[in-house]
Amino acid sequence: MRAMFSQCLWKRLLTGAPPVGNVLVSWSRRNSSILATIGTSSLTAPVTDPSEYRVEESNPAKHTLDDVGKFYQIPRRDFRMYFEGDLPRPVRTKFRGVGDSSIMIRRPGLEAIHYLKTAHPQGPSPKIVLWGKDGGGKFFTHLHVNHFAHSNGWFLFDIMFPADFFRRVINEIVPSEFMDGCFDMPYIGSKILLHIKIQNEELLSKILVKEDHEWSKREMTPKGVSLLELVNHGIARAKHSNMVLQALIQELKKASNAGECRCLVSVAGGNGIFLGRTVWKIRHTTMYRKAEDFTLSHVIAEAVKGDFNGGGVLFSLHLGAMYPDDRPEQVTPLTMVGREAFHVVDPFIPIEVPAYSPREFRNALDYYREVRWIDSPEARSKEGGLELEFLTGRWPQELWNRTKWL
Repeated sequence: MRAMFSQCLWKRLLTGAPPVGNVLVSWSRRNSSILATIGTSSLTAPVTDPSEYRVEESNPAKHTLDDVGKFYQIPRRDFRMYFEGDLPRPVRTKFRGVGDSSIMIRRPGLEAIHYLKTAHPQGPSPKIVLWGKDGGGKFFTHLHVNHFAHSNGWFLFDIMFPADFFRRVINEIVPSEFMDGCFDMPYIGSKILLHIKIQNEELLSKILVKEDHEWSKREMTPKGVSLLELVNHGIARAKHSNMVLQALIQELKKASNAGECRCLVSVAGGNGIFLGRTVWKIRHTTMYRKAEDFTLSHVIAEAVKGDFNGGGVLFSLHLGAMYPDDRPEQVTPLTMVGREAFHVVDPFIPIEVPAYSPREFRNALDYYREVRWIDSPEARSKEGGLELEFLTGRWPQELWNRTKWL
């Protein structure tokens, strides 16, 4: 009993979830008639052979349709160094909860990777938009594609959930020196630049700046130096970080057009840059502004235009990036972006990220059993899996929420 209590307490502290009461593990036995509505399920008894739900290949470029529904592990060192630091807190919590850096290979991710792999190095950059209801795994699909780009030598211009930049109470906001009527976020800009430097330091040191960039009367980055010097200036001089981001985008487009690198502009929760309102506090005064009043929203919008060759754009839409009052009843790319801003992402290749298929759901259960996220005997049984399939509708986020206490 003490061990069970300790485990539940550990999960509660780790996930930050409120108590949900006792889990009715006998529910399926008392409601067999309801479970019958599920129909013939693909769920079987727990699998003991990891090869049924795992693949050893860690390079996403080598994943095939035969691997759909299976988990692969992002190498621990790469995950911690290049990806973990920029993950939203709820996603970091999931990885730390299971103590593993594995993600599922799904068809939407393979489709996006296929478009990037088959695009001509000197041809137009495909623009891919991941959409669908929240809780379907868009972020993990996004991470799968990001890992493909990083593993195969692409330059990864990666920004996660820009809506968080505009919804926080931020004290460090200054009038922009290069965009009239807008505000800079020096700290956020330097943080983004540091993340980009960590992910792409080798490429940054090889690509040369194509034109002079003047930051003030006494400070400039001359033509011919490496992009690393440009980025280092934005990190050291946070005041100029938003300007440096704008210059970096311009330089990356030129480098990609010249064939010096292949660049993936990756923005998760990108519809956050179209927020109709945001709130920021300065000198104890709360003021409402649109996201377009901040230079970072314009910088990101410029990056996702896709007006360069030899690269790609990955843009995912999340209801969580919108205020509750602004969330549409019908989830489509148009309703999540809005008519006024739709021209920023159009034209694009839409890829919907749906709920788990029966096979994917079965493999997710087997994975959770392996890492002991699902630990109770009842939940680890075939009947427990049937109950979870019914209660969750095979939605990944709902499965995670339902198994926190199992």
